[in-house]
Amino acid sequence: MEIRRTPIGWPITGMLILCLGVLVGAGCSDDSSKPTPELEAMGGILIARGMPAGSPVQAGVVVSVDGQVVTDAVVRINETDLTYVENPAKPEETGYVGIVTAPAGTVFTLSVTAAGQTKTMQATVPGMVEIQSPTAGSVYADNADITVSWVPSTGAAVSIVMCAGSGSAAPGMLMLAGDAASCIVPANYTSPPGDRITVIGLNGSGDLPTSMDLRQWAGKNGFWVTCQDYVDVLVTS
Repeated sequence: MEIRRTPIGWPITGMLILCLGVLVGAGCSDDSSKPTPELEAMGGILIARGMPAGSPVQAGVVVSVDGQVVTDAVVRINETDLTYVENPAKPEETGYVGIVTAPAGTVFTLSVTAAGQTKTMQATVPGMVEIQSPTAGSVYADNADITVSWVPSTGAAVSIVMCAGSGSAAPGMLMLAGDAASCIVPANYTSPPGDRITVIGLNGSGDLPTSMDLRQWAGKNGFWVTCQDYVDVLVTS
């Protein structure tokens, strides 16, 4: 089984709204010779362990036309309309957001309309992932690998394990097949002394991005749902 480590952060790109090759207002002409604008939408739903089945969770979507973010699209997941929100305090959460219910097995349809086009995509909510090892509060030496094991969930297309927090020396993702049940987090992913790290396990379906940061989704296309479990451990020298 191949394990790939993928960065989870990239520089922020500028956001401009272009005058597209359709009639949208003064200064733009209707020129049929111009190429059809390319509509892309990337959306995701994250469900954390401990939430009651079917409880509301937040969804986020970024819409772009010809690679540039737009703020006037019509975005809907099933029967829920999403609203464009700018969050200066958390720019990674700026995008079309809304609250949806997400019991396992639910089929979500993302519908996006912009620049005279409509794009639809679907993703199914997988079962909840459950980390069995390590247990919360476990202590590891800084030169020790961490073996993570979990109960695979039904319907997962991919499994992801990552480390985050003050003790995460090399933040990244370990991406595996959906039926995987364990992996090793290398020692160089953590750092001493006594730093806390959060080991996060996710099972997902759909077109999972390599970044959970909405700012990095412009110009990409896909729709995904992940269910998340996590434990905190300590790393000592």
